Amino acid sequence: MDEAKFKTTYREMNPLPCIFRKAILSYKFDCEKVQHLNIAERETVNCSSENAHKICFNLLKLLEKNSQVALHLTDINTQLTHNKAMKIQCGGLLGIRNSLKLSDESLSIYSLLKQALLEFKSLENLPYQNIIGIIVHYEVRKKHSTPNIK
Repeated sequence: MDEAKFKTTYREMNPLPCIFRKAILSYKFDCEKVQHLNIAERETVNCSSENAHKICFNLLKLLEKNSQVALHLTDINTQLTHNKAMKIQCGGLLGIRNSLKLSDESLSIYSLLKQALLEFKSLENLPYQNIIGIIVHYEVRKKHSTPNIK
């Protein structure tokens, strides 16, 4: 499947792409609102809830805005590199879980955000200084080098 056809099919089959799809597809996080899709041998994820999608979208924008200086981002409106997006998504979610003093690693993204909203009353009130520290120190898995075979 060529890339243009893939993108058209992707938009048709995935009207609410998961905001935290990099975190989900890394298999480090899960969410009860996620729907897994396979399109032309590629895996993607869809959100099953417009409300959850809006909450996640707003959170990701706040994480990007608050980590802009710490990650040396000149413009958060441009496409982020894969590593920076992974740091923001995975590190941000870990930072929120840490701020809630939760040890349950199996907690889903949507459940985590509901709990954060109960505790902090709004996404704007999250302790971003603590969260950004975890984002900055989050290690994206390095590519495995292939052995030099002769």
